[in-house]
Amino acid sequence: MFRGAAPGELLDGHTMVIVKDPNGIDLVTYPIGDGLINWVVMLPESEPGPLPGDAKWNQPGDRTAILAHLTNWDLGFLDAADLVRRTEPVLEYPMVDRNVLPWWGRGRVTLLGDAAHPMYPVGANGGSQAIVDARVLADELARDFDGGLRTYEDIRRPETADVVQANREMHVTGASQRPADLARVTGKYRTDTDADRVR
Repeated sequence: MFRGAAPGELLDGHTMVIVKDPNGIDLVTYPIGDGLINWVVMLPESEPGPLPGDAKWNQPGDRTAILAHLTNWDLGFLDAADLVRRTEPVLEYPMVDRNVLPWWGRGRVTLLGDAAHPMYPVGANGGSQAIVDARVLADELARDFDGGLRTYEDIRRPETADVVQANREMHVTGASQRPADLARVTGKYRTDTDADRVR
């Protein structure tokens, strides 16, 4: 996954654009204010599996690798290749999630957010799930300081496991171009991540 922010305006200044190429290349872009457009390009570089020890985290990305895939795109309203060319710096992040952990903490220590449940960013849930974690953790500690950490984990582990799984499915099947497939995946995702379950 490569990302950056380029100067410019995108459509009406309030619109997110998601483009899914038949070759598995995804572009997500949206305005972030101050005359900047945030973009993310996901390229299928390898099969899912453990990352090598020298995986690049927040490192400079190879602009030419991205441009090789975007140069012939004709979106009309957006020149994706030009967006990448005008970005300094271009950054690279591996896309990761993790199998559900049997526990998040021991004694007086626990995890939350990406440390507890990293997930593919396709559902835009990393930050929101960390906020929900913090809220549930605070509520449980206020209710029962001694047992609050374990209760927090008991509540959040199954809920975040559903979100991780929903994001995996969207990551794998989201490249479909068929409206029926997208509607099915989106409906399942909404059910799996239903806000009514959040305490």
